[in-house]
Amino acid sequence: MWNEKRYNEMKLQCQTDIARKTKTPYDYMMEYKKMIGKEDYEAAKAITEVLEPFKYYTADTHNHIPSLKGCL
Repeated sequence: MWNEKRYNEMKLQCQTDIARKTKTPYDYMMEYKKMIGKEDYEAAKAITEVLEPFKYYTADTHNHIPSLKGCL
C-alpha cells in the first residue's frame, strides 16, 4: 500500500539536503539503490522526482541493481 506521508517526507528531505549541500545528487543516486533493495518505493519515487531537474536519472542505476537489470 502506498504511503503518501513517507513519500512527502522523503521528497522534502532530499530537496533540503541538496539545497543545503549536505548531500549531493550522486549521494541520492546511491540512496535510491538502497531504497529499491529495501522495497521502499515511496522514497525511491521521491528521490527520482527530485533528481530529475538536476539531470540525474535513477533509471541509469537499473543495470547495477540485480532485481532491476534490463528494466527501463
